[in-house]
Amino acid sequence: MNRTISVANQKGGVGKTTTAVNLSAALARTKRKVLLIDLDSQGNATSACGVVKNQHPTLYTSLFEDVPINNLVERGKEGFSMVPGGQDLIALEVGIRDQGKQGFLTNQIKLIKDQYDFIIIDTPPNPQSAYLGSSFGLYRNHYPPSV
Repeated sequence: MNRTISVANQKGGVGKTTTAVNLSAALARTKRKVLLIDLDSQGNATSACGVVKNQHPTLYTSLFEDVPINNLVERGKEGFSMVPGGQDLIALEVGIRDQGKQGFLTNQIKLIKDQYDFIIIDTPPNPQSAYLGSSFGLYRNHYPPSV
């Protein structure tokens, strides 16, 4: 069974990245194949995994240069794979909206979902992050966090 989990909240500093990285590591320790996708332009999940941020292609490259997501995957230090985040992701949401590619991330995930048991997505801290996953068509069910 393949699961996609998006860690989202509109506030920064609430533990989204910590949750995404630790969940990925914990699942990998149980011998599950895990992919962490860092959608945050700050790239903190990328750094936490031992991958140097802003030195590897991100989903921006996939959208604007037609590079398949398979070619973006790096190996994290905790036994799981990851798609790095970085500064160029600032333009990703605008590019998706302007090009009318709202299903972009869903389509990329479909290409690789059979290779992983879990795909964990770390989203950016902004007012749009709560619906970012829905705009990409990621959620089967959406449960907004309660305050």
